Formats: sequence, structure tokens, C-alpha cells
Amino acid sequence: MFRNMRRLSIESEEELLSVSLSVDIKDWLRSKGEQTGKSMQDIAAEILEEVYKHEQGPNRVTINNF
Repeated sequence: MFRNMRRLSIESEEELLSVSLSVDIKDWLRSKGEQTGKSMQDIAAEILEEVYKHEQGPNRVTINNF
């Protein structure tokens, strides 16, 4: 299981977004970034964009399904 598990926390009304993630998720994002040559921020943004697109699509998915 995830160590230091916390829910995703988003606190921003600005265009720039700050999130608090578990150490395991940060490590996973960092690893994916190293594998692809992207920053962990870019990887996280891509994941959020995909979730958003799925929620907006005809087969709407809720976050609880992940």
C-alpha cells in the first residue's frame, strides 16, 4: 500500500495549481518523467487532462471509478 497516503489536495483559485501528494505518488511521477524525458509536473498535468476528458466524454467516468 502507499506509505504516507493522503488524498489529493488542490488549493488554488489561480491558473497555477499546487497539489499535495503522497511520497509514493511523487516517486512514481518522477520515475515516469525520467522514462519519458518530461517533468513530473507535465506527467501529472497529462493524467489530470485525461481524467477530465473522460469525464466530459459520452461515457462519462467519475473519479470514484479509478
